Amino acid sequence: RDSLEHSSVERRLLADILSSTRLEQRWTVATCLACLFLVALCLMQSVLQFVVCAALLVAACGFSKATLEKQPWYTPMEALEEIGNKKDYDRLQKTLMLRNLTLRYGDHYEAKNSHFVLKEPDDTSGAPSQHIRDPKLPSLSEWQNFPVLVVPSPNDPSNAGHLNDQVPINDEKAYPFETELFAGEMLVRIKGLAKEESFANHLAKKKRTYEITLKGCFKEPVYMDQALVGHEFSRPMSALPAKWIVEQGSAILRRLVPSVHMDFHADEPYLMALLGSTVQQLQVGEKGTLPDICEPAQEETTLLGGQFAEKRCTSSQRKRILASLKNAQQYKFDPAYEYKFTLYSHLVHFATYQANLGVVSLGLASYLNNQPLQIMGKTTDGRYLFDFEVWHESLIAPEEMD
Repeated sequence: RDSLEHSSVERRLLADILSSTRLEQRWTVATCLACLFLVALCLMQSVLQFVVCAALLVAACGFSKATLEKQPWYTPMEALEEIGNKKDYDRLQKTLMLRNLTLRYGDHYEAKNSHFVLKEPDDTSGAPSQHIRDPKLPSLSEWQNFPVLVVPSPNDPSNAGHLNDQVPINDEKAYPFETELFAGEMLVRIKGLAKEESFANHLAKKKRTYEITLKGCFKEPVYMDQALVGHEFSRPMSALPAKWIVEQGSAILRRLVPSVHMDFHADEPYLMALLGSTVQQLQVGEKGTLPDICEPAQEETTLLGGQFAEKRCTSSQRKRILASLKNAQQYKFDPAYEYKFTLYSHLVHFATYQANLGVVSLGLASYLNNQPLQIMGKTTDGRYLFDFEVWHESLIAPEEMD
């Protein structure tokens, strides 16, 4: 690896290959330890107990091995050992690279003169080639908060004149925006990026890896069973992890957000939940009375009326009440008031573009088919409250990375 010149994407893919080697080596060590454990049991316990324990350990090792082989970066140890043969080094390197490129970016690249380039479009197909990145994005060298970029989404027509904007991150200056249904400002805080010092006291002792605050007014009444927040994608997911990992992540999300609905296997995957029961903090007040957007949010929902007017509710109580569609349809976001929403989580780390599912952390770029996560709110009739894309360098096509 050290003797060759590689582009940044090739270096990253080589790192993936080495990661698979290390993980397989750990699997081998674990298997050896399991065998030693079985020998100890054989000497100390009955034959029946030995057989039962052996069967369980063999099943566990087989499950771990099968899970390992399904990972997009997995490469068999036997193939890696061939690298020792210098005559096959270049050929094998290209094979491994192209395999990983295909898994990560789809069938868009081919090896040519020891480099990987976009395939020439097939004129006979009549179908346009698929774009890996949005052509409206600035080059990586122009990203103000590299390796992360937050921009208005082209999906919302209201953003048409602002697609070249870059939303400030970890800056005390909020980003103003206006859509068909909402006018306000947004403040983005992400751990692990530059200029984080200004928010060090705010995030230092918190588990959350990001915090999004929105403040503003609705332009028309929107009932809470019709206001959603989440993510939507135009292309299928690619190289999804093992089913048990997807189910584990889904279970975590459902515990945190009871109203969530998701389908990661659809042609147009989505993850959506009711806005009122999802945000961690909701503050409602008369226009002009809410504190500055940089100030920590405080739960205040008395002006929503109903159960919220009878007694002061905590964030958990408000989420539980509004998670029910029957309850949510009784409340609305009123244009007469001003609202402050705060969204945060420790499950997604935007600085590394990884998801923390408790038992495992996953790099998101390959699974999302190079589509960005969003800061997005919309109504059930398809109109947007706000819509921003959160890009990361790992989502960008290889030719853009150097």
